Amino acid sequence: MELPTEDYPVFKEVETKVNKFNEAKIDSTLIHIPKASNHPFIYFVLYWDKYKAVSPDGEILLEDFRPYMNKKRAIPWVSIFKDWIRKPRVVPYSRYQKYLPGRVNDYLMVEDLVVRKERLLELVNLLITHDMKRINEEFYDLISGKNENPFGLDWSEYDSLAPLERGE
Repeated sequence: MELPTEDYPVFKEVETKVNKFNEAKIDSTLIHIPKASNHPFIYFVLYWDKYKAVSPDGEILLEDFRPYMNKKRAIPWVSIFKDWIRKPRVVPYSRYQKYLPGRVNDYLMVEDLVVRKERLLELVNLLITHDMKRINEEFYDLISGKNENPFGLDWSEYDSLAPLERGE
């Protein structure tokens, strides 16, 4: 007999519940799936190397490698930042805060929540055309496009100090 010309899709479909942290278990590992708690349950379509998290309506929520593949997973920064814009106070407590590049992390860790929200909006706009690594590498060029210091420092205050006040 001749082999078929089209590949036969081999997969397994599993229904699972999502906890309040948008996590579902696959291969004994909790996977964070953004926006998954909006649905009472989700389906995992499991292939040998990848999986798809699908809502009951058929919307693909996440597509990634299975945990045992030991592949790096891309972080969906735009959706995370949009959540942070709604609740800017959660940024230092978020699970993703530790994955922010250094300059971007410092830029977002301001006490004033209104300023933090504005900065998050600015970063979301930058993420449309740049990736997070490039934003961090070209941080001062991209953020300082408005001819202001991104960290809000007024260098004239430091320049006007007398030499004795500066410790010289």
